[in-house]
Amino acid sequence: VMTHPSARSHLNYAWPMVADGSKATVHIDRADIMEVIRYFREANRRPRFEFPAQIAPMLGLLLDQHGFTETRRMPLMAWLWPTSLTAPRGFTLRTLQTPDDLHTHLAISDAGFDHEPPDNVDERFAPLWQDHLDQRRLFLTGHLGDEPVATAQVIVGSSSAEIINVTTIPAHRRKG
Repeated sequence: VMTHPSARSHLNYAWPMVADGSKATVHIDRADIMEVIRYFREANRRPRFEFPAQIAPMLGLLLDQHGFTETRRMPLMAWLWPTSLTAPRGFTLRTLQTPDDLHTHLAISDAGFDHEPPDNVDERFAPLWQDHLDQRRLFLTGHLGDEPVATAQVIVGSSSAEIINVTTIPAHRRKG
C-alpha cells in the first residue's frame, strides 16, 4: 500500500490500470501519477494505491519519487476470471435489517481483517448507518447457517458500484 500525505481522508483507493490480459505488466508513467493525485485532491480524497508488485514492478519506485510512502504490505485478494467458486452448503448473504445487524457486520469485518474494534464504536457506526438508510452503501453479511462469518460492502455511485471490505473470519477461510 502506497499512501500520499496530501489529503485528509483515509481509506480512499486508486488502482493502476488493469492489464488487458496480453501484457504481463502494467506500465504507468509520471503523467498517470500526476493525474491520479490531481483527481483525488479535487475530490478532497487521499491518493492511495494498492497493487501486486509483480503486476506493476516499477510502480512502487515511481510512487516513492512522487512523495508516496509504503505504509504496509498486506495480503491482496484477487479473482482471476473466469474462475468460478461455489459457496459452502448453508451459506447465505443477508442485508441489514436492524442497527444490531450493522454492529454484527462491523464486528465480523474487524475480526476478518484482524483489527481491534475501535474504542468509540458509536463514532464509526452513525455515518455508516446513515449510508445504509440513504441507500448509498449496501452491507452484506455472510452467514453459514446462523453464524455470521463474512462481510462485504457495496458503495453505490451514480453509474457504478465499488465492492470493498470483503473478508472472512479466520476459522472459515478457504472453504468455498
